[in-house]
Parts: sequence; structure tokens; C-alpha cells
Amino acid sequence: MNKVIDFEGVRHNSEDPPVDKLLSWQNTSQSQRPINNSKVFLIENEWLYNPQEKELSHSNRKSVKLREKTACVLNLLINNKSQIVESSVFFKHVWGGRQVSENVLKQSIKELRSCLKDEKKSLIKTVPKKGYSLHASVCPQNFHSIQPEQLKAQSTTEFLNKESVTLSLSKVSSESNENKERTPIKDKSLHKHGIYQHLICLNYRQWLFSFCFLLIILWAFFSTYRYISTNEQLRISTIKMTEAQSKKNFYQDILIRYHDSPKQTTNTLKVILKKSIGQIDAFKGSNAEKIGMLFALMELYTIAGFYEDSRIIVNRIEKLIVMVYGLHSEEYIQLRFNVIDILIKLNYRQEVLNLSQLTLEQVKKHHSNNSYLLARSYYYSGKSYLYCVAPFCDRSESLIIGEKYTRKALSIFENILNPNDIEIADTLWLLNWFIWDGNEKIKISKKALNIFQSTQGYMHERTASGLEQLGRTLTFWNQDWESGEKMLFKALDIRQNLFPDIHPEMAKIHSYIGEHFFMTGKFEMAIQYLKSAININTASLGEGNDNNLQNIMLMARSQLYSGNEKLANQWIHMAFDIIERHKLTPSDVLYDAILVTQLRIELALNKAMNIDSIEQAIASVENKYKSPSYILIHEYQTQKLRYFFDDLTDSYFFNIEALKNGLTPTNRYLYRSDFIYLKKRSQDLCQQINNELFCSKIKRALTND
Repeated sequence: MNKVIDFEGVRHNSEDPPVDKLLSWQNTSQSQRPINNSKVFLIENEWLYNPQEKELSHSNRKSVKLREKTACVLNLLINNKSQIVESSVFFKHVWGGRQVSENVLKQSIKELRSCLKDEKKSLIKTVPKKGYSLHASVCPQNFHSIQPEQLKAQSTTEFLNKESVTLSLSKVSSESNENKERTPIKDKSLHKHGIYQHLICLNYRQWLFSFCFLLIILWAFFSTYRYISTNEQLRISTIKMTEAQSKKNFYQDILIRYHDSPKQTTNTLKVILKKSIGQIDAFKGSNAEKIGMLFALMELYTIAGFYEDSRIIVNRIEKLIVMVYGLHSEEYIQLRFNVIDILIKLNYRQEVLNLSQLTLEQVKKHHSNNSYLLARSYYYSGKSYLYCVAPFCDRSESLIIGEKYTRKALSIFENILNPNDIEIADTLWLLNWFIWDGNEKIKISKKALNIFQSTQGYMHERTASGLEQLGRTLTFWNQDWESGEKMLFKALDIRQNLFPDIHPEMAKIHSYIGEHFFMTGKFEMAIQYLKSAININTASLGEGNDNNLQNIMLMARSQLYSGNEKLANQWIHMAFDIIERHKLTPSDVLYDAILVTQLRIELALNKAMNIDSIEQAIASVENKYKSPSYILIHEYQTQKLRYFFDDLTDSYFFNIEALKNGLTPTNRYLYRSDFIYLKKRSQDLCQQINNELFCSKIKRALTND
């Protein structure tokens, strides 16, 4: 196998002419290079820069009007593309040699990077202690240049017009010749019958000739269409083969380099992947080969858990796919599915919902006859609604819509695929999240797991995911703690063989096991696994996400229920600190769970609220939709029980009834271990108030029927 890194034996396309050859000032000095205002410049095949109007345009974004000095800075960078433009040159030609602060130039550079979405500073590079250089493709174009699509349309129209004219002339010529050949008949009565027969014959011959001529034209058009269609299919097939081979070669090359490394760590892999980006940039082969190489890179970044890097690579693939296959091609749609998966990993829930809906509409409009692509679009729409929570979505409504889309996807897949195909298992796995009947959930989970194991094998991430889901279903719906625990540890065993220790999937399974032990009251084990989940999540995805907040909240409760109030207080303060520092907007149900945990800890630490604050808080919770309000209200009422017993009403008992009835899988953050703690706390406080009648009521209310 030829190594892709050395690019041996790989076919090279002719290079595009460098931009500096297209510019009229190639042989002049920096100070003498005026930008050509009769042209606009296409930067990175994405932004259109009009130097005369000082305007940057983008098809998907609002046009930006640059400040005059910022436009001059961009002009200098374009004039000297790929070359270092020293700061002194900017000051001389943009600011007329005046003494200005270096920060003024930095501000213009910052504005340009912002406009060009150059967060990685890869298009406009900073050269320390020297200046800046532009490393983007720049193509000058005339203001009124005709797009290829317009030329194609124009050529087709001209061809059809010429054909129309030719046919019309032929018809006129034919009719003229026929008129010349016709001899006038003077004796109409004598020749009436003969003329009638002659006209019928002439009309029949003319009709037959026209019909045959029309068949010839139709056959010619049909043959041309089939020829073009066949050639287009052949071209696409060739591109796909090239892309697949390039992906395979590049994938293997990276894995070989990783295997040959002295230290096979996550950091080593990241360094290798980062270097591979530069190798792709230097590669001079076809766009199809580049797409294959970038897909290999994206998959490796995703497998390693570097989701932000995966997203950056996807953006580069997208540009090439539009160039090679087209904006509405099946390949472009499939890439969007990859993007949705990555955004889900990054917890960008609103972006996921928006992109999935746009993709579904695009498929309906441009691929309505492609059942497989339509089913995939419904599947990803269902998935997006599963992950969309308040404040972006009404949870109950989003679950209804998500189930509808998922069932549509399953119905189409079952009609066009084999019963054991992986797409059906994936859709069943997704459908399970929308089902609330325990028996149906277990049936669906087992069916999906069986397909995963039979098609992917035991040591596969999908199998681990299926075991994980079945285990949680048995735990939450059937309270089958032992079977659920076994399933979760099987999933952990698979993932330990598939992923490095610091990987988001490892964080997820540790989180689930920690939550399982919390539910069963094994708080020391819960603390152990939740701590691992927090450390892995922070190392792989950063601390600012909902998964981390959930783990920290459960950690605080585990510490509190173990009698470690001070440690619990430190953990819950960490959660609020992360929310503040990262400007997070957690889902309402999660934020309320964090707030409830804080109230429980403060009461355990004997931190009393004043009665006015308690009344205001209860009124606030009652007057707006949030996660089950009775959980929060119970905490405020317990403050009354502890410090303001005379102000407590019978609504306290109603809330206890609601808590008992709320112990269902649909109530996300009310666990059996929570109720056991609340029950003991109420009984302990009751002893302090020394009211036998009230205590007997509490005891009856807390007793499970």
C-alpha cells in the first residue's frame, strides 16, 4: 500500500493557477499594488468581497460593510496573499505613516477574522513580531460574470430555439413544395372524387412523415438523455470509488503512525490527527480524494471523542461536497446526518433541532422518491426532538412529535429493508425513549439489542448502548436492580475495550452506573462512579454541559444522604459556579433538581429562610410551569415545619401525597432514595416540634399503601 502521507502513486490533478498570477500587480512592490476595483474577489469559495463597496457577502449570512481602514487592511492582504505583510507596511499605506497604536491594526485584523469566521486564525495568520499573512484561496471575478448554471441554461435555450426554427423552416418549405406540385383542376364535378382521394393520400403521407420525424427527434433526445444520465452515474461512481479508496488509505496510514508511536495515548493521537490536517492541505490530488481523507479524519476525531475538532473537519468536507456533488445531493444530505450526530455529542440541542428540520424539508423537496433518505431524515428529526428540552422546547410536546417522526422512519425502514438491518435496530433504540409502557419498552429494547449483537457483534458500541438502555429500562420500570446492574457493567466492559479512559462514552457509562447506585441507596459506590464520570466528562468535553451538572447534583445528594453535609455543600456550589461562569441555560427540570438539592443541604446545615422569602418562593413556583412543582414546594414547606410551624397548613400533607404518587420513571429527578431521605427528615423534624397529632398525620401521609 502506498502511504497517503508520502502521496506516492496518487494521481494528481493540474493545479489551479495561483491567485497572484491572476492579479495585475504581480511584479510591483507592496506600496504600488492598488487593488482592482473593477473586480470582486471570491475568498475561500465562500465570501464575496467587493473592494469598491467595502462589502463582504455570504450566501447564508447577512452582508457586512467593512470600515474603511479595515477594508484597506484586507486589500493589502489580498495583494500580498501568502506573503507576510509587516506591521510597518500597514501603518504606511493604511494610516498614511501616522503614529498609531499596534492595537488599532489588531482591531482591524480581529474584525476581518470575525467576518470570515476565522476562529482558528488559519485564514489570517499572525506572524509574531512581524505582521500578518493571508492563507485563503482568493479568486478575482468580474462584476457581471455569468455563472456556469446561467451559461448552461443559455446554451440549452439557444439549442432548443435553433431546433424550433429548423423545424418551422422545414415545415414551410415542405408546404411550399407541395403547393407548387398541385395542378389546378378546372372540371370539379369530373374530378371531385379523385381529388378527395388524392388529398387523403397527401394528408396521410404528410402525417406519417411528421410522426416518423417526431419519433426520430424523441429517440435522439432520449438517447442523449440516457447517454448523459449513464455518464453522470459513471462519473459519480468513479468519484465515490476514488473517495472510498482515499479514505481507506488515509485511515490506515494514521492508524499505522499511531501504532508505531512510542506512547499510544489520547494526546499522541490528537497530535497525529492535527498534523494530518496539514498533509491534506498540501495534497494536490482531486477533491474526491480530499473528501475521502477528510472523512477518515472526521471519523477518527469522533471515535476519539474530539467532537469540536470533528465539527471543524465537517465544515471543510461540506465545501468540497457542494463543489463535487452539489448542494442538494444525497451526499450533502448524508453529511448533514453526521453533523447532527456530532452536535448531539456536543449538547447543542437547539442547533440539532434546527438542522434536522431543514434537512427534512430539503429531502422532501429534492429527494421525495428516495424512501431510504426520507426515512433517515425522519429518524434524525425524531432524535432531535428527543434531545430538545426546555427552555427551547415544551418537553411533553417535543416527545409527542419525536415519537411521530420516529414511527414514520420505522414504518418506511420496515417496508424497504430486511428485519435485521441495523437501521431498524437504531430506530427501535430511539423509539424506546418515547415509550412509557414498561413492557413495551423492554420488548423493544430486547429486539434492538438482539439485532445489534447479531449484526455488529458483542464487542461493539451499539451493543454496549443496547445493553445500557435495556439495563436502565429494567431498573426504572421494573425495579429489577440486579439485572439492570449486570447489564450496565457489561456495557462498561465493552467500552473499556473500545475506548481510552478519557472518552465521552466512558463518562456516560460511569454516570449511569453512579446513578444506578444512587437509586439503590449505595451512596459510597455512587460517589465513586459519579466522581469518575465528572473527571472524564470535564477532561473530554469540558465542565460546562448538562451531563456534568447532573453528575455534580447527584454527587451532592449522595454526600448529603451519607451525612457529609459540608462536602455536599461544596459540590452544589460548584454546580451553580459552573452555570454562572459558562453562562449556561440548563433544562428547567435539571435546574430545579439542582435548586432542590441546594435547599435540602441548607436545611441540613440549619440555614433558615425568613417567612416572607418562603411565601414568595412558593407563590413563584405555583404560578409558572416548571418540573413538578410539588418537589420544590415541599422543600419550602419543610422550612416552615422546621422554623415556622404555626404558619404550616394542611397543604403540607397534600404535597407529601404528591411526592409518593410522583415516584414514577416519568419524574426524572425524584428517586426512591430521595423519598427515603425525605421521609426520615420529616419524621425527625416532627419529633422536634412535639405535636403528637401533627406527627401522626405525617406518619400516615408518608406510609406507602
